[in-house]
This record gives sequence, C-alpha cells and structure tokens, in this order.
Amino acid sequence: MNILREYIRSILRETFQSHTFEPMEGDAIININDNCKHQGSEGIVLSVGELPDDQGKVVEYECTNAGPTWSIGDILKKTMDQLAPAPAPAGKAYSVRRN
Repeated sequence: MNILREYIRSILRETFQSHTFEPMEGDAIININDNCKHQGSEGIVLSVGELPDDQGKVVEYECTNAGPTWSIGDILKKTMDQLAPAPAPAGKAYSVRRN
C-alpha cells in the first residue's frame, strides 16, 4: 500500500510542479486543448491577464500558423490550462522563463 501511495504522490507532484511557470510577453506557445476549435494554433504571447474573482489567467496571443478555424495574425485569448510552450523551430531555441 505504501508503494502505491508514493507512486500516486509522485504523479501529483509532477503534475502540479509542471504548472509553476507562466508564459510571458514574447514567448511562443501552442494550444494543446483537444476540445478547442483552435487546438494546434501557435503564436507569440501579447499579454497575460487576470480573470475575474481570482479564477485564473488568460493569455492573448497572435497566431503564427493557420488552421481550419484561425489564420496567421489572428489574435486569440485562452486560459493558461489550454496552452503549453511551443516547440522551437529547427535551428532556433526558445528559453523558458520560470516565475
């Protein structure tokens, strides 16, 4: 039973700790939400704002790729749980800033 408890705790720590940094203006991001019509959209963060009543944060980004429901240059707003750092294009490295 202790082994199972430790395994579950390690998974929870990994999950919660992976969300300890936030995107900043200029960072490259990608929408990873399987249930979003903009899934796969990539862009550069324009701003990070607060949602009302301490419900979290919203990220506004300009799209750098096109898809079925968005175009290059579109401005999208998403909650942070829908986004992840975008993989760097070949030959370019992005730095991940931690808060």
